[in-house]
Amino acid sequence: MKHPTYLIFCLLLATTNTVARAQPLLTVTDLGLNGSSNREWLVEVAPDASLLPVSGGSLALELAFEVAGSDLLGAVTNGGDFPFNNPGNNPFTGGFTFGTQVDTAADTLFTSLGSNLFTSGADVTVITIETMGNAPTTLSWGGHTLLPGTASQYTGSRIAQDGMNFDGYQGSLMSSASVTGDFNGDSAWNCLDIDMLTTAIAASSSDLSFDMNNDSVISSADVLDPTSGWLAVGGANNPSLTSGGNAFLQADGNLDGVVNGADYLIWNANKFTSNSNWCSGDFNFDGFVNGADYLIWNANKFMSSDAIHAVPEPSTTLFIWLMAPCFVLVRQVDRRNFC
Repeated sequence: MKHPTYLIFCLLLATTNTVARAQPLLTVTDLGLNGSSNREWLVEVAPDASLLPVSGGSLALELAFEVAGSDLLGAVTNGGDFPFNNPGNNPFTGGFTFGTQVDTAADTLFTSLGSNLFTSGADVTVITIETMGNAPTTLSWGGHTLLPGTASQYTGSRIAQDGMNFDGYQGSLMSSASVTGDFNGDSAWNCLDIDMLTTAIAASSSDLSFDMNNDSVISSADVLDPTSGWLAVGGANNPSLTSGGNAFLQADGNLDGVVNGADYLIWNANKFTSNSNWCSGDFNFDGFVNGADYLIWNANKFMSSDAIHAVPEPSTTLFIWLMAPCFVLVRQVDRRNFC
C-alpha cells in the first residue's frame, strides 16, 4: 500500500517576465504506524540541481509544523545531512530558535537547520515526526497565523539555497486511520479480531475500519489477500505460531499455525448453525457453518503455516473418533464390510 505524499512547490515569478524561478522541493509523507503503533511523518527536501555548485552546495530551512487530531510526541532530525542548528524565526514564539523546538503541550514543532553538503537534487530527509496513535491526524506546515506584533518573516515556510531565499512552502496532510487487524486494540492478533472481521464480511458491512487491503470494500480479500489480508497480518504478528511470521492458513480455526483434527472438531461442534465467526468454523465468511466450510478444511488439512511441511497425520485414536459415523453406518447396512 502506497503512503500518501504531499509535494509542495511554489512557483515564484520574476518581476520582469513570467519565467518561474528554480527552487528546492519540499515533500511530506505519511509513513503510517511504527512499531509502537504511533504514526510517523517524513519530511524531505530536494535541492534544485541547477543551483548547486560543483561541490558543497548549501541549504538552510525554517519550517513550522502543527498537529491536529492527535498529540505530537517528538521528532528526530537528520543531523548527518543537516549538521548545523541555525537561528530561525520561530512563529510560535516570535523569537529566534536554534535548531529544533518541539512543544508537545501545544502540538507544534519548529526546525531551523543548515547544510553545505549537497551535490545533487535527490530527496534528503530533514526530520521524522511522530504523532500519537492511529486516529485521523492532520499535519500542517508554513503560513501560520503570526503572533501579535511579529514581523512577516515569522511564517515557518522558508528554504534558502546558495544564498537565495524561497518562501511560501505551506500545506497540510491528513491521515486516515490505518487498519492493523487488531480490531479490539489489545495488541494481540487472535480469534477476537478475525471473528469481528468475518462477522463484518458476512453482514456486508461498509465499515472501512475493517478494510485490511485498502480497496474501500469489506470482502473476503480482507482476510485472504496474501500481503495485507488478516491471515497474513495475523500470522506476521504471531511468529511463534507461524514459523517466523508466515500467514495463517484457511481453516486454521484455532489459529495455532496448523490445520488438523482440532480445527475439524471446531467445525463439527458448530456445523449446520448460523455462525459468522472464523474461530467457530465459518471459513468462507457467509454466516453459516456448513459443508462448504468443511470442504475448505479438507483442502487444507494436515498443513502448517511454515508453507513447507505437512503436519503428521492424526493419531489412531483421533482417526477412529472422526471416522466413527462411518463405522456405525456400515454396521447398519452390512456387518461384513467396513468403511
